[in-house]
Amino acid sequence: MNLKKLTAFSMAAVLSLSLFGCSQTPKEDTTLSKYIDENGYIKDVDTAAVALVDYESLVIPADQHTPTEESIAAWMNYQLPSQNVYEGEVYDGATLNIDYIGYIDGVAFPGGDTNGMGTEVTIGVTQYIDDFLQQLVGHEVGENFEIEVTFPEDYHNTELAGKDATFMITINHLVEPIAARDLTDEVVKEALGEQGIETVEAFREQAVAYLTSTMVGNFVYAEIFEKSTVEPVAQTAVDFQTDYIVHTTTQQAEAYGVTLEEMLEMYGMGTVEEFKESNAEVIASAAKELCITQAIAEKEGITVEKSDIKDYFGGQDYSPVEDAYGENFIKFIVLQSKTLDHLTANIARG
Repeated sequence: MNLKKLTAFSMAAVLSLSLFGCSQTPKEDTTLSKYIDENGYIKDVDTAAVALVDYESLVIPADQHTPTEESIAAWMNYQLPSQNVYEGEVYDGATLNIDYIGYIDGVAFPGGDTNGMGTEVTIGVTQYIDDFLQQLVGHEVGENFEIEVTFPEDYHNTELAGKDATFMITINHLVEPIAARDLTDEVVKEALGEQGIETVEAFREQAVAYLTSTMVGNFVYAEIFEKSTVEPVAQTAVDFQTDYIVHTTTQQAEAYGVTLEEMLEMYGMGTVEEFKESNAEVIASAAKELCITQAIAEKEGITVEKSDIKDYFGGQDYSPVEDAYGENFIKFIVLQSKTLDHLTANIARG
């Protein structure tokens, strides 16, 4: 886990925020709502400081909004449940489920084990330290054995950097994915019927829609959010992003049953203030995105109505989120989503 790589709240992140993505922290325990006004806007953002690119004249090239057959097949494969194979030998390129416990000088170290929950890896694809995964090749499902590795000198946790470690490995099972080319309506219905996807055609349409949306979103980000400028970035946006990243990291710590300070110490991140400083560039970039989003929303006259909120949450009861964060914060996340939707829907396709 690299806490230096955390993603701040941004246009890219907003699409994944939903009823089940928000921690239901009591309202008085969060500082996020105080930065948002009743329209869902970050307070005190001067949109005159934002120099927007001429996004109305942009044209998305065909290869930037048309997914390839290879990407469609890969996405469909990824969405399908795997078929577990509980016997066999690990081979180079295999996908498998393993458990491990890491030791340095005979003592287990924090964060160096799977807690018996298992984790899925692919030899030659998943990135682990040293030759960790290559040492699994040739071993059998159900086998328990040890491997030895050395942490890189520049490893993010300085307490582990450069040290030799021993890992006790258990191979739980090999994984054999269903190939998209072998799909039938029956396979799709069995795997995805509960989601309302019952035919190969419907599954493919879902893949194309998702990949197209992602490609267009990436184009919008690169051409609008990276090329527009903000000078100066509003301090309220920076403060919001700072509190947001601390808040979400605190939630992660709680999920592990530790405090934020304890988790930062485990990963060699020092104090909360040092953690904020190490994420300063991420925070500043995301704060800039918020100012740009706000400028576009104001220019396009985008507002958030009750119907928009219901649509965003898919008709589900969002009162737990409102109780936790307040109505203004809900309007804020919906405003982010509506602005991105507006851009992606109105930029011309080549």
